Parts: sequence; C-alpha cells; structure tokens
Amino acid sequence: MKGFSTELKAAETLLDIGVPFVVRAPMFFRLFFIKTIRFTLKNPYMGTSIRAASLYLKAQKLGVDAENMTEALKVREKTAFLIARSVAMYILRGKLFSWLFSHLVAYWLVNGTSEKTLLNIMNVLIANGVNDFMSTIRLTAHLNMMKPNLSPMEQRS
Repeated sequence: MKGFSTELKAAETLLDIGVPFVVRAPMFFRLFFIKTIRFTLKNPYMGTSIRAASLYLKAQKLGVDAENMTEALKVREKTAFLIARSVAMYILRGKLFSWLFSHLVAYWLVNGTSEKTLLNIMNVLIANGVNDFMSTIRLTAHLNMMKPNLSPMEQRS
C-alpha cells in the first residue's frame, strides 16, 4: 500500500509541474510542415475530473465481460473513443470547451496516439486527487460536523 501512495504523490507532483505529451498533428497542420503538437497536462479542475471519470467508469464497465480475444476486440472498439474523450476533457480543462470540442479532439487522439499512451495518461489522471478527496471525506466523517452540540446532562441523586 505504501508503494501506491508513493505513486500517487509522484503523479500529483508531475501534474503540478505539467506533463508534456506529443500528438501527431492533423493534416491541416502538416500542410504547413508542423508534424507534431505538444500538450502539457496540468492538474484538472474538479468538474473536469468528475466528467472524465464518469466516462472512464463507463469504459471500465464495458470491459468487464471480455473473456476471449473476439470479445476483447469488440470491447476495445467500444471503449477507445470513451477513453480518448476523457483524455480530451483533461486537455481542454473547461466545461464549455470540453462540451464543444471533446468529440473532435477525441477523434484526433484516437487516430494520432497509441492506445498505450492514452491508457497511461488516464491512469495518472484518474488516480490524481482521489487520495485528497478520500482524506477529506474521512476527516469530515471523523469530525461529524453536523452532529448537534448537546450540553451535558444534569446529574441527579
């Protein structure tokens, strides 16, 4: 468990600094001799994390039933766009931009990056912030802030 905590801290540190990753440029940019585009992933906003995590969980739910190679290929076909769209949400970071352009960026990511790269990015981004969130929930459960503050009962003889 201690190694997992170290991995979470490393992921948080990397995202604080910014993790660069390179994607092959679309055809329009390649006409102007720009072959690759470099993105820097930083810590996402809470709403972005929630929306992207919901897409990631949908992809995980679809991938549970794969027992043989044919089913695994069908699952990959269904989930590739969901994972690429969640990475696109992390790239775009805002609600309006991700609502408008996440499908377009996801299509571009599916065709411009490797599957392994997208999954590694998703694992780092999904794990980031979960530790802090769980610590906050445990702290509020321990403090029990909504508990009524009652005075001590009088002792009777």
